[in-house]
Amino acid sequence: MSTQYADEQTTRGYPQHDRGGESWGQSRQRRPKPFFATSEFLTLVAAIAAIAIAAAVADNFEAPRAWLLIAILCGAYIVSRGLSKIGRGDGLLDRNG
Repeated sequence: MSTQYADEQTTRGYPQHDRGGESWGQSRQRRPKPFFATSEFLTLVAAIAAIAIAAAVADNFEAPRAWLLIAILCGAYIVSRGLSKIGRGDGLLDRNG
């Protein structure tokens, strides 16, 4: 007994989805999130905004110190993203063996 629909087939009560040649046992490789949708980037933006607001409002927090803190935050973010890519194995370091 087989019933065929436009987007899936049902055979003996088990759905047989069209997965583009992919079998049920294989996992599809996930697409990475865009950088601006990650929690690390949003935290960086919030921290930069907090430093900029504090520098504009506080009398004893001058602009050079604020820019130094923002530069340190950006550098730390760049280093952390590089380390995470190496840890996941999707960096460009010797892929072919």
